[in-house]
Amino acid sequence: MATAGHLDTLVVDADTLTSSQLESIIHSRASVRRLLLRTSHCEPHMDPPWALRLLRRVAPYLEELSLVPATRSMLAELHAMPRYRKPGLRRLEAEFFAMAKDEEPVMEIAAPSEPGTGIAWLRAFDLPQNVTELLLRAYGHSLKEVMLSAGASKDADGEEWPVTVATETLVPMMARCGLRVLRRWVRPAHRCAYPDHCRAQRKALQAVLPASCLVLCGGLDCDRRGAHSGEDFDFNF
Repeated sequence: MATAGHLDTLVVDADTLTSSQLESIIHSRASVRRLLLRTSHCEPHMDPPWALRLLRRVAPYLEELSLVPATRSMLAELHAMPRYRKPGLRRLEAEFFAMAKDEEPVMEIAAPSEPGTGIAWLRAFDLPQNVTELLLRAYGHSLKEVMLSAGASKDADGEEWPVTVATETLVPMMARCGLRVLRRWVRPAHRCAYPDHCRAQRKALQAVLPASCLVLCGGLDCDRRGAHSGEDFDFNF
């Protein structure tokens, strides 16, 4: 990669890079607008120190970030990113959540306080429920588009977050998050197992989200039927 200058997109996959290549990336002076960070599944805790060093180095110009998997330390870094240059980080994809053995997914995420900052686009896949809610609440003031991998369950007794989520769980959670500027809430197609329950749940969600917000499902038996868009309404990072 370039050692100076600017990169629009940087893909760092620890499973395909050597230690010397990772060190070269970390010590590069090139600024980065969009970072896709894939930490190795061979790491003992899947939260290697080099990943945090890289996040801190690219923070000044970073606008889009994909974390697979996300970790407590990585998400805790988010609040510092808008301090360097506005608007700061605007798009976040967090897929899966890695924890050390016996670690509880309890954490704090500080929201940016500067006007005009904060994540506007979030794709949260298979994160623990409390981590999902923390992200939504921290950026509720700025989020405009959200995709959650939360499927609709037939009833509360069959709930298994995030594959099947009861309306009694999902709707109050979304209501608590202060999503006052949200324009689009999307459920991915692969989490639409019960279309009738999905439609009923999304109707309940509509009641607690802004009136102009679209509450969509990418399932072929739901909103994507006849839609002129790709799978999940092209909600891709």
